[in-house]
Amino acid sequence: MKKYYLLTSFLFLFFFASANKQDSLFQQANKAYQEKDFGKATELYEQVLTDGYQSAELEYNLGNAYYRQKNIGNAILHYERALLLSPKDADIQYNLDLARQQLPEQIEPLPEFFLTKWWKTMRMAAPSGIWGTLALLLWWAGLAGLSFWLIGKSREQKKRGFFIGLAALLLSLLPFSLALDRMAFEKNTRLAIVLETTTPLKSAPDKNGSEILELQEGTKVELLDLLSGWWNVELPNGEKGWVVATDVEEI
Repeated sequence: MKKYYLLTSFLFLFFFASANKQDSLFQQANKAYQEKDFGKATELYEQVLTDGYQSAELEYNLGNAYYRQKNIGNAILHYERALLLSPKDADIQYNLDLARQQLPEQIEPLPEFFLTKWWKTMRMAAPSGIWGTLALLLWWAGLAGLSFWLIGKSREQKKRGFFIGLAALLLSLLPFSLALDRMAFEKNTRLAIVLETTTPLKSAPDKNGSEILELQEGTKVELLDLLSGWWNVELPNGEKGWVVATDVEEI
């Protein structure tokens, strides 16, 4: 029993000390940023990430530090990571859009049907767990409504319970579908940002392959397949090709 308490105390002290260290580094990084020492701020924020801590605020601040150093690729990378952690944060979205405007060339995505665009926006508005929870709540509300339909004493109660229950069950299909789609997206979709100033998009995973076009720093790509140090990627406009794996970093 004493060994158990000693181990528990040791683990508690370890995590407490680790959390204090991360908080101290984070505050030092914030101070360096305020003093316009963006290089030092970047190093300290990166160290906090290396220690295993991640948050939307940390990724956002790191993106800002890179942006102030005109490192647009890393700025976009960390804004994108911050947005994944906090999808509805207007400040993150604004700074991400601002950073994208610094790109010399932007690859325009393929035009989408407005319902498809709306669905993708809804899918990314919340994590799969949130959509799943909402679907479950509506499902239980639907069952509760139908129970009133079955056991209600008056005709009015039965009628109200039936329509409320049916409406809730039907509504639950939307967040349920969004939860499944978001889960599939999280599992199967891998996105990355080009970090090199420029990198060629090749027709084959070989330096001698013909060059399709030149990708600019900050370009967002979807990772499809890794082969011999080359990523097969898809661009927002649907074009595919191969890039050197070390020239991109996954979001």
